[in-house]
Amino acid sequence: MIKESLKEAMLQIRQQLSTQTMEQATTNIIEQISNDKNFKKAKVVGLYHPIFNEVNILDIMVKFPNKIYALPKLYYNHIRYYKYDESMQLVKNSYGILEPKNKEDITHQIEYVLVPCVAISPDKVRLGYGHGYYDKFFIKQHKMIKVGVAYYFQEIDVAQKSYDVLMDYYFLG
Repeated sequence: MIKESLKEAMLQIRQQLSTQTMEQATTNIIEQISNDKNFKKAKVVGLYHPIFNEVNILDIMVKFPNKIYALPKLYYNHIRYYKYDESMQLVKNSYGILEPKNKEDITHQIEYVLVPCVAISPDKVRLGYGHGYYDKFFIKQHKMIKVGVAYYFQEIDVAQKSYDVLMDYYFLG
């Protein structure tokens, strides 16, 4: 299945998920993250603000309040991560994603980043929305641990393209 057709199929299934299914997946994945040795070691963690029924991992901040968290923002077609705090104002970008209003850019401090997936292969090839923002970002950020986040049904063979950056591993819920 070509990437565009696969993306459409995965998004359609994800939009039909029940609240209960999404909550169970969230609980499962937050438990996996909580037990991850790399997460436990990381002081600065990159998250994402979920859209279109993506797994909502934001509660990890409540469970581990002593870490520093950051949310991504598109800045001239490149991802930057800004330090999160409860007073942070979030605004919708052109894709409908809530992003931080410019605060403290801590992109180069991120040690561990959780990345939403439209699909992910057992070979750790991530399928996103097709703009390549995360791939471009990860090419420049070699040191951070890249962890995909997806529902069980999103694990499917995805052909790797030359520009795809593999996840280090991923969690399914």
